[in-house]
Amino acid sequence: MTKFGLKRIPAPKSWDIKKKIIRFTIRPFPGGPNYQEGLALGTIMRDYLKLVNTMREAKHAVNHQDVLINNHKKEDIHHIVGLMDVLSFPSLNKHFRLLINKKGKLQLKELSKEEIDICPLKIKKITYLKKGIEQINLANGRNILTKNKKFKPGDTLVLFNKDNKVKDHFKLEKGNFVFLISGKHVGERGTIEHIQGNTIAIKTKEKIILETKKKYAYVLGTTKSIIQLIE
Repeated sequence: MTKFGLKRIPAPKSWDIKKKIIRFTIRPFPGGPNYQEGLALGTIMRDYLKLVNTMREAKHAVNHQDVLINNHKKEDIHHIVGLMDVLSFPSLNKHFRLLINKKGKLQLKELSKEEIDICPLKIKKITYLKKGIEQINLANGRNILTKNKKFKPGDTLVLFNKDNKVKDHFKLEKGNFVFLISGKHVGERGTIEHIQGNTIAIKTKEKIILETKKKYAYVLGTTKSIIQLIE
């Protein structure tokens, strides 16, 4: 079980699963988001959505029905669904986005049709290639090539899931709306008051100022979030 399984007790705290009833859970394949910010497709189908009772049933489902992550069909229950990814079950007409709540647990938010084709992704790194081309490395493992010099690490790109094209670009700067994905203020949201070094301060809708590490901030819009969040 060490290759494809993972003991539940040492599993990431962000996974909202029962840890003492069953000894093992499914290990996501590496690549893309880290384990703190993602879940295996099989875990979501069985432990979160209760669509199946066993992993055997989950395997049968993905092999015989369309299961889409960001509008791309997936046929392996080990495939990781990352933070902000859209998970779709066309036969059930159900669509979900993976988010994180104020307890630091990964949760699914059911979506309307208007939101299923967009995916806001934080820029983790920029790799400079030849002829002025930049490779933008995004939070869930997706990459895009561009000559646009305006993109910076920490900014967010909103991509269309169908063709990977950029819909919007939100900078990590004062006044923009951010969602905190880790730290003691995980799940909080508000507008940026100031950024100093590796620290960021945000103002919530209750006019409370919160300070945290800049790397925990996920820009999701200008004055408000472009996606639905977990309340």
